[in-house]
Amino acid sequence: MLETLLAGLTFPEGPRWRDGRLWFSDFYTQEGGRVERIIPTGSRYAFACMLGGADRRTLFACTSTGSGPAMADKRDGAIETARVDVPGAGLP
Repeated sequence: MLETLLAGLTFPEGPRWRDGRLWFSDFYTQEGGRVERIIPTGSRYAFACMLGGADRRTLFACTSTGSGPAMADKRDGAIETARVDVPGAGLP
């Protein structure tokens, strides 16, 4: 049987266990939650974020100005990176 660890999230993704803690992203801040760091993306949305690189301290994010089938014709997607303080752990 599954056990609920945290409820009331809006769009959780990318869960990872690291240093005895559960790390994940949620697109919206929840009451009682804590934002560790905000990486600005301007007018772009970030999807499919993953830590990697030789030292696992590079955050890779797929970005675009929107989502949905109509975005395929725009072809404005990109893969962007940012350096972070805490390295990723385990396998993606």
